[in-house]
Amino acid sequence: MGRNAACSVRLDTESQLGSWNMPRLSVVVLVSSLLMAATLVSGCAADPAVLRDRHMAKGDALLGQNKVQEALLEYRLAVQADPRSGIARGKLGDMYLRVNDIERAIGEYIRAADAMPEDASAQVRAGQALLIAGRFDDAQSRAEK
Repeated sequence: MGRNAACSVRLDTESQLGSWNMPRLSVVVLVSSLLMAATLVSGCAADPAVLRDRHMAKGDALLGQNKVQEALLEYRLAVQADPRSGIARGKLGDMYLRVNDIERAIGEYIRAADAMPEDASAQVRAGQALLIAGRFDDAQSRAEK
C-alpha cells in the first residue's frame, strides 16, 4: 500500500477535481485572455500626440509649482512619446537650460528648430544657443538656412 497507493489516491482525486474544475478553468483562461488583449490594445492604440500633450501639460503644471526635476522628466516623456515634436523638444531644451545642462539644451534647441523649419523663434533660439556655446560656425550656417 505504501507509495503506489498514495499516488493512485492522488491521481483519483486529481481526475475528480479536474472534471469539476474544467468549466471554471475555461472561464479563468478566457477572462485572463480578454484582460491581456485589452491591455495590449489600449497600449497600442495610444496616440503619440495624446501622450505627448498629456506629458507636456503635466510638465507645465509641475513647472508652475517650481518642481523643475519632475517637469524635466515629463518633458522627456513627451519627447519620447513624439520625438518629432518641435514644441516638446523646445520645452525640454528650456528645462535643460534651467538646470544648467547646456549641451543637452543646445541639442534639444537644434532638434526643435529642425522639426519646425518655418518657426523663426525656434531658429533664433537654436542659433543663440550655439553662439553661447561658442559654436560660431554652426550658428552661422544655421542663420544662412
